[in-house]
Amino acid sequence: MINKILVATDGSDHSNKVVDLASDMALKYNAKVYLIHVVNEPPKVPESVVELMRSEHIQEDPSYVYLQIAGRKIIEAAEKKCRAKGLKEIESVLVEGDPAHTIIKCAKENEVDAIVMGNHGVGSAESLFLGTVSSKVCHLAHCTCVTVK
Repeated sequence: MINKILVATDGSDHSNKVVDLASDMALKYNAKVYLIHVVNEPPKVPESVVELMRSEHIQEDPSYVYLQIAGRKIIEAAEKKCRAKGLKEIESVLVEGDPAHTIIKCAKENEVDAIVMGNHGVGSAESLFLGTVSSKVCHLAHCTCVTVK
């Protein structure tokens, strides 16, 4: 039985498909959805954002501001998509860290029954050697993993 589903989202068009599938699964099983957006540590803040912060005399760390603004928008969009499908039980997590390990940790802490995430193609020689986030999660997870192409 699937009672809790962890959904990893990055705000891309591809992750919208992930949220759609996970929402359908949650509706079918009457499951609670945990949305997670993980920003790599340290996040790559666009130079234009850093310059804007300087010009506006914003003193906070650019990484923190970027995490809170961009990350919050990504999570809110996913929440809106889930609610539009009729889901009521949704919890969101916005964190900074290594994506694979952070997703695994969140899944264990919340005792989820399934993780739903995107499966992107290999983008570089480094990722071919180290593996993608989705493959790491699938190998390390204690629960069912669904990858969406």
